[in-house]
Amino acid sequence: MAATQMARFKSREYLDLVKSIGECKSKIEEDAIMKNEVVYLKRRLADPKLDKSKLREYLLRLLYVELLGHDASFGHIHAVKLCSDASLTNKKVAYLTTCLFLSEESELLILLMNTMKSDLHSDNYLVVCASLDTVCQLATEDAVPLILPSIKELLTHGKDIVRKKATMALLRFFLKAPHLVPDYGAMCRKVLCDHDPSVMGAALCALHEAVKRNAASFKNLVKSLLHVLTQIVDRRLPKTYDNHRAPAPFLQIKILKMLALLGQGDKAASSQMHPVLIACLKSANSGTGIGNALVYECVRTAIAIHPDAQLLTASAAVVAHFLNSSHAGVAATAANNLKYVALDALGGIVQIDPSYGERHQLAVIDCLEDPDETLKKKTLELLYRMTTTENVEIVVDKMLTFLEQTSDEHIRADVATRVSELAERYAPDNHWFIDTMNRVFELAGDLVRPELADDLMQLIAEGTGDSREADTELRRSAVESYIDLLGSGKPKMPKLLLAIVAWVLGEYGTLCLSPTEVMDTLAGIGRRQDCEDSVRAFVLTALCKVCCAQGGTGGPTAEADAFVSKMLASRNLDLQQRAVEFRTMMACPADLRQAAMPADASCEEVESDSLAALDAFVSQALANGAAPYIGIDLRDDSALSSSLSQPQGDALRYDNYEQPETASGAQRQGQMGGEMFTSSMGGIQPLESLISGPGQGEGGHDQPPPVQDPSKPQLNISGPRKWGRPAPQPQAPPAAPEPVRYAEEPVLVQADPQPYAEQPVASEEFADPAEMSEKQRLAASLFGGGGRAA
Repeated sequence: MAATQMARFKSREYLDLVKSIGECKSKIEEDAIMKNEVVYLKRRLADPKLDKSKLREYLLRLLYVELLGHDASFGHIHAVKLCSDASLTNKKVAYLTTCLFLSEESELLILLMNTMKSDLHSDNYLVVCASLDTVCQLATEDAVPLILPSIKELLTHGKDIVRKKATMALLRFFLKAPHLVPDYGAMCRKVLCDHDPSVMGAALCALHEAVKRNAASFKNLVKSLLHVLTQIVDRRLPKTYDNHRAPAPFLQIKILKMLALLGQGDKAASSQMHPVLIACLKSANSGTGIGNALVYECVRTAIAIHPDAQLLTASAAVVAHFLNSSHAGVAATAANNLKYVALDALGGIVQIDPSYGERHQLAVIDCLEDPDETLKKKTLELLYRMTTTENVEIVVDKMLTFLEQTSDEHIRADVATRVSELAERYAPDNHWFIDTMNRVFELAGDLVRPELADDLMQLIAEGTGDSREADTELRRSAVESYIDLLGSGKPKMPKLLLAIVAWVLGEYGTLCLSPTEVMDTLAGIGRRQDCEDSVRAFVLTALCKVCCAQGGTGGPTAEADAFVSKMLASRNLDLQQRAVEFRTMMACPADLRQAAMPADASCEEVESDSLAALDAFVSQALANGAAPYIGIDLRDDSALSSSLSQPQGDALRYDNYEQPETASGAQRQGQMGGEMFTSSMGGIQPLESLISGPGQGEGGHDQPPPVQDPSKPQLNISGPRKWGRPAPQPQAPPAAPEPVRYAEEPVLVQADPQPYAEQPVASEEFADPAEMSEKQRLAASLFGGGGRAA
């Protein structure tokens, strides 16, 4: 039938083109056909006497040229010109090809604006629809003031399809230039009351964008949205809006998303939503794909608004049904999809009431052992939210196991970050924290953030803060663990881990080994194949530290000396400099070496109040003609400005020109032979402002350091270290809701309600009792319960 209709309006050439494209067996054949077609179309479109019906066909043939990757820009102007044709068929084809050919940045759009505006006022609603389709696709910010008045008039058009497309165009304007549509909310509220469900659906989409940006302005829409949702759930809409026995599911999802935004932190509005959400949850639980999507959206809305015990219980029941979908005869892929959304929903529920997690702990353990990596990662995210000081060791162990098994770099980086956060927040002791972080560095490698290495080194340097003996025991334990790690014979280790090992051995290696053994071990690290230049820099500094820590009288071993000699010839300038500094330090007196590299002083502040050691250097520089230092408070910027503003010889001038002054005609003629512009240096900016760039304020003063986000887990770097969950911050009581006036309730098309049989929820069943013991023990460790399931 479609081929017959196509043959009725298209020429034989067009049909042969489509047939030849479909019969191509290679890209080369297709490109040859398209090149010949481009040559032919260029010749035909250049004919000034071209018939309009032929032009319409050539534009459709140009679509094939464009879709198959060839340049068809030579025909774009013909599509724009055809939009002004009086024929409805030509106009619709022209608007269609224009939408597909042009983009928002095209310069041809300016030729289309007046045509679209005039077509919006056409008596033929099909012409209006074609113009509205183009507006929805190509309207830019510059077109809003021109076309917006016409769109407002079309919101009350007699045809429902015109009102729907006008609402979609209004949404386009709001997304492009919200400041040019000041009464957007009022227009959307009016369209929401339209008697046609399709227009109301377009209004819901438009309102959703506005609610996402400013929910407080639409609080009075809660009652209207609940009224619309109730009518949809009661099947008051025509059956044409049903999808797999679900009444208008996409309208329901859009309303639920808006209710979730409007009910956040508003107890009064949330209390109105609770009974409607429960009814929607029961109606949506049909076992179909779209029904499951509705259930999931209901649960997300219940989590977002002010909590209600009955609603949370109903949400947890359907989540349990999703978790046990594999026992209900659902296909494996569909079952994993349901488990995934169930874990995501359960993660939000346990943030409100952790007891729901304990009720479904065995089902969560089953997901943790699933071979699907995506499902296993989602389970670990749930456990991450449920972690406490009691189960942190089990959760971290499971995460490290998953980190060892997965190969996706993005997942590995995310899991490594989560493990480090849990270790910093809930570590039972420092020894466990060090071992865990070593394991993270070993498994995740360079995917770990470098800041974590600095935090670990700072923790080892600061110690527990309880006593000197405890700090020494912590450092000795770290040295032993790193020596065992080096002795394991692993051919490749991450550079961050090698840098930490080098630093720890240089600072505290002598707690377990002799200085000679420490230096030989450090030299061995520097000779490793996987040791990069940045790690060798740590090794050189650590060797210098060990040599100077022996009362200032120790010297490098043969292996260490050979390594330093090799670094003297390195192509890396930083390594050369460190090697030269090492040689120079070894030639200094013992007391100077010990003072320069004191033992266990990495966290001590350097006193910089007195710089008497530089007096001789400053005196020599002044004697050689250097300018004396002038304090900031004693500097005279005006004097310096006047001296520097005078050009000296052929030197370049760096001052800015002044703005030209407006002069009268006589003055302008008098100045023709003289200078037109004058410039002065003005105040000189201090050196800090020139170096710091645009991020500094005027005068070169530094901006205050950025404030760290207190919500992110951080190591406690001041005073004794204390592990555990941070104390919750006191929250201000919510403001009393202001009295609002509700908008007019929409009136929908009334239809006889259809009976609807609710599908029973499958009961939860788990593995055989013989297999439960190990899972119950793991669940008891993770959740602190007795392995019971709801």
